[in-house]
Amino acid sequence: MTDQVQYDYDGLRRAATEEVTDRNCPQCGGVMLFSPELGMLKCPYCDSVKPIPKPTVEVESGIPGIPGGSGISTLRLVIDDKPREIALDLSDTALTANQDWGVAKKRIVCKNCGAEAIYDELQHADKCPYCGSNQVMRTDSPNTMAPNGVVPFSISIQEAAAKFKSWLKGKFFTPTKAKQSVNPDAFHGVYLPYWTFDAKTYSSYTARYGRDFTWQDEDGNLHTRTDWYATSGTFSCAFDDELVAASTQHNEGFLRGVAPFDTNNAKVYQPEYLAGFAAERYSVGLKDGWRVAMNSMYGKVQSLIETKIRRENNADHVANLSVHMDLSGVTYKYLLLPLWISSFTYNGKLYQFMVNGQTGKVSGTAPVSGLRVALVILAVMLFFLLIFVGMGGGSY
Repeated sequence: MTDQVQYDYDGLRRAATEEVTDRNCPQCGGVMLFSPELGMLKCPYCDSVKPIPKPTVEVESGIPGIPGGSGISTLRLVIDDKPREIALDLSDTALTANQDWGVAKKRIVCKNCGAEAIYDELQHADKCPYCGSNQVMRTDSPNTMAPNGVVPFSISIQEAAAKFKSWLKGKFFTPTKAKQSVNPDAFHGVYLPYWTFDAKTYSSYTARYGRDFTWQDEDGNLHTRTDWYATSGTFSCAFDDELVAASTQHNEGFLRGVAPFDTNNAKVYQPEYLAGFAAERYSVGLKDGWRVAMNSMYGKVQSLIETKIRRENNADHVANLSVHMDLSGVTYKYLLLPLWISSFTYNGKLYQFMVNGQTGKVSGTAPVSGLRVALVILAVMLFFLLIFVGMGGGSY
């Protein structure tokens, strides 16, 4: 079957639905999975490999069809595999959002933690990738915007397990038994949804800045006076790939812990990248994501302007900063970013962790041994007591 992948002119990806058999191994017929190590499809049964097809676009050639035919023929052109930015038009998003994932999908909901994940129609899913519960059930899939870009996995499950064990080994207060209870097979590869936004900003501002003047009086006492001045000006900067998590299922601290992702290496979304992995459905919509991005941009602009005022005026303080920020040329991308996610139970408590599927950076929680903490506190107290005694603190 020919892969009918095409782009329309507003940059939204359209893909005719493929059959799952399109990814069947040409050697043995088994379903091929995406290999992070190879960056291509690999058969888990006979180890045959198959490259990810290049994204293409269909355009009218303007050349008459073959002899005996009629009409205008079309050409299939290979295009750049970078995802395109889409002009932000929130009023039209619901009408123009592409909902074709390029392959039949099913939505799985965990009855234990409420997480939602999207799988290939024929992919087996009997355990939640987030909490490890087997209380998963299929549910009707609502209309969901399809991603236009993906950062593929480049860290294998074995590498993820090794990175996590190394991270856990460095946790001094974690009990040895807990470190030994981690099962590498419990890792699940999940693509998390993110919005990225590009924008140009132009800001006008007013503020007061202060310069400290310090002197010493006749008695040797130091005094400080702050002289205040008014200032105003303009400031321009551009943001590229301002990242906003489109999921509410995960600890924000964990997500910050595995950052950053190199979104410059994102690829045009193609369903082959998801073969063997789950993809979480976004729970933060585009409008809410843009609101978060604007607040983040505004905070960064404020900080940059404060730095500018301090530098230009040799100021020690900045106060009453008021910024009016205008944005233009706003575009967005809907990206899927790779994470290895797992959890384990120790002494009846669940501990979750994740590994960046692109860089191998680890974040999560680990058990703490109360005995080890107590011993360290006791050792520190003993150390300072010995110093106190050694300095003669105990003599009269």
